[in-house]
Amino acid sequence: MNHALAAFPSRHDAEKLIDSLFLYAETNYYYFDERDLRARIQRLYDRQSQENDNGLDFIALALVSLALGSQVADFNGISLQVADISVKDQPPGTGLMHHAEQIIPSVMTSCSVESLQCCLLMAICLLPIAGPKVSYIYLSVALKIAISLGLHRKPDKSPADEELQRVFWTTYVIER
Repeated sequence: MNHALAAFPSRHDAEKLIDSLFLYAETNYYYFDERDLRARIQRLYDRQSQENDNGLDFIALALVSLALGSQVADFNGISLQVADISVKDQPPGTGLMHHAEQIIPSVMTSCSVESLQCCLLMAICLLPIAGPKVSYIYLSVALKIAISLGLHRKPDKSPADEELQRVFWTTYVIER
């Protein structure tokens, strides 16, 4: 896990990437709550989060979120000079994606909301990097995780359950 934590860009660059993510990549679909993601990433940089808050699922989700943000960072007029954010002759975010891919097998087997979100974002990030076949595999895994979590069922009346169901519908619509 320490190897994955070392892959993170500076806090300043991470904030710019998250801004780009929410400004351009999450305009039509719902992936996660913006305030929650920002707060958890902030705690990650502050090292104040509890051990379970920084589990592999969240570390992978944060890496993939930053990778997706770096893919659209040019739209926001951001040019990042961090060496690990991109690999030469590869799309932006490839370096972050490679670090996330190393822990993805553990993430896929955990069957959590973060693993669902991570697989969904991996599918979107890998589309320009690896093509539609690999992307579709991650999207299928994300849909299976969502169904195993019961997110396809009618939610209780709590707002948190309704927000989680939005992640299912995002996954379902993109997969179809």
